[in-house]
Amino acid sequence: MLAEADRLAWLKNWSRAEPLFLRAEEMFSAAGDERNALYSRISAIRGRLPQLPLIEVSQTLSDYLGTPLVQNDTKLKLRCLVVKGDVDMDFDDGLAQEDWTAALALAKSLKDPDWEARATGELGTMRNWSVPGRTCNPGSPFGCRDSSARTKIQRPPARDPSLPPETRV
Repeated sequence: MLAEADRLAWLKNWSRAEPLFLRAEEMFSAAGDERNALYSRISAIRGRLPQLPLIEVSQTLSDYLGTPLVQNDTKLKLRCLVVKGDVDMDFDDGLAQEDWTAALALAKSLKDPDWEARATGELGTMRNWSVPGRTCNPGSPFGCRDSSARTKIQRPPARDPSLPPETRV
């Protein structure tokens, strides 16, 4: 069950993985396996992310990162950084960059090329859409506000309706 949940999570299908992680957490907790119960709990958070208060979730994940269990288990720490990176990306670019940079360093130390590539990609994505003064995620349905007078978010030019469709720009 945990392997299938991890497979779905790797495919970024966290919402389908979430119920599997929740069941795994229950099973591991009942068996007294604190490490795998926490891994499953942290992973399930990502599936519920749209319904959760981001700042509180980020703080909870920071608290987990400070525990001896997470500090002494590199794979558990990597999962916590990955989920925290996704959480923080929705409200604080700087924190997200710290999370994904730490995840990249950890993936390199684990010699895990898949997570190295994923962390590198997340950092690259942030560099491509990070704008000083940005107050939201560009993927947000609410758009972005630019709080900096010197930085403008580039919008595509308006289409000229008087031109034929193939020449409109």
